[in-house]
Amino acid sequence: MAQCQGITKAGKRCRIRIVDDGTKYCRYHKSQGRIFGNWNNSKDSKSLDGPGYIYVFTLEHMLQRRPVKQDWLRMAAPTSDNIINYDKTRQLKPKHYILLKIGFTSGTPKRRLEQWKRQCKHQFTLVTPRMLSSIVCSKRDKMHVLLHSFSRLSLQDLGKYSKFDNKNLGFHTKLAFQTEQKIHHILHEKYGFGKIYCEGCKSTNGGIHKEWFLVPREDVKNIFDKINDLCQ
Repeated sequence: MAQCQGITKAGKRCRIRIVDDGTKYCRYHKSQGRIFGNWNNSKDSKSLDGPGYIYVFTLEHMLQRRPVKQDWLRMAAPTSDNIINYDKTRQLKPKHYILLKIGFTSGTPKRRLEQWKRQCKHQFTLVTPRMLSSIVCSKRDKMHVLLHSFSRLSLQDLGKYSKFDNKNLGFHTKLAFQTEQKIHHILHEKYGFGKIYCEGCKSTNGGIHKEWFLVPREDVKNIFDKINDLCQ
């Protein structure tokens, strides 16, 4: 008998024993072994491209002053069959890196984030320009940023994000979908992208979200600069 390679809601490896016939997941976690591609929202689709917002969000705990590792949030090297081997995963260390998801909506980012929260059952929060100076949390990274910028983020710096709507907490753009795709392409080239298993969404899309980016915290300001430049 083999042990299921699935990951429980508590972030632990499933203890269920299964027949050793090549099957790697029990009936409760078999969806974790499949990748069904991007989640598609019927309202925010390519065919409806037009004015909207680009928004950035992350997991709430990653914006704490001293973010700590979470046992349920783990990393694994990509495989040809997209099957996760729990024994080869490791906890994500959030001290120097942050997970960002960048999306578009024809509504408001606040409303869209609430939809993500209800669907995924995770605590997400929008990332805004006002948070940039606090995102870099390690002394090493702060020193590196200071050496290159010579100053902290000022009110003048905040003013340069001309496309950012402080009321709705997103970057306004004339072609939201196209802008999102351009941003994703740029970030793919520099950082790659991750697939996140989501227990809350396993019944709708196999529990897999794409387009999460694991980026150095000191790079977030540059990413915001690029988003503002691309929004028309």
